[in-house]
Amino acid sequence: MKRIMGLIATAVFVVGVAGSAHAIVATDTFSLTATMQAVSSISMSVNSVDSATSKIWTPVTVTGGAAALSFDPMSYKTFYDTVDPTKVVGNAWLPDHFFAIDIGSQGSVTNYTVAVKYAETNADNPNFAAGGHGLGWKSTVTFMQETGTAENAIVRHGGAGKMLLKDIALTGATGQVVTKADVGSGWLRLYVGIVAKATTGIADPAAGEVFTNADAAGAYKGTLTIVATMT
Repeated sequence: MKRIMGLIATAVFVVGVAGSAHAIVATDTFSLTATMQAVSSISMSVNSVDSATSKIWTPVTVTGGAAALSFDPMSYKTFYDTVDPTKVVGNAWLPDHFFAIDIGSQGSVTNYTVAVKYAETNADNPNFAAGGHGLGWKSTVTFMQETGTAENAIVRHGGAGKMLLKDIALTGATGQVVTKADVGSGWLRLYVGIVAKATTGIADPAAGEVFTNADAAGAYKGTLTIVATMT
């Protein structure tokens, strides 16, 4: 009888050892990598934008780093007083479009400068013989920061983001310089247009002149140069 009990006790003991809990640990380390490429290209795209709605954008072909931006045809406009619509307050020759120039890049940018320059000669100004002003006094460039969802004027350029081209010419070889601090994670857009003295949007500079019948006939010309440097 004692022997049987001993066998039973032994059997119970063995079962207890087989069912005891113990931990199994597995450790794996995963190395994660995502490489951002350094800037590899700079793009400049140009569109002609409908002045009436700003919704019709027509691409302008840029070939070999150059494009001809014409504000023709211009038409004669009459402006009336907002209080008395029968009262004429001014007349001007204006185009039906302006231009948008977008300067962007492909890749990560650490150092960013865009120099905007303008030049014209006396031969470019039909008003020169009479002592009048040329295209630089009658056209503007507006500096904008684009993010894809918002558009903000870069106000340190011209005080409100808009400058006469003749004032950009005064910066000489340096040009009006836009930096990475101006655009942040977005990109630069330049709006180039003819002075209209509009009462909406960003006001034209006070010194700006509209084209009127007092201006000499002929083609008013100038050269806008944009030099983008990114690393």
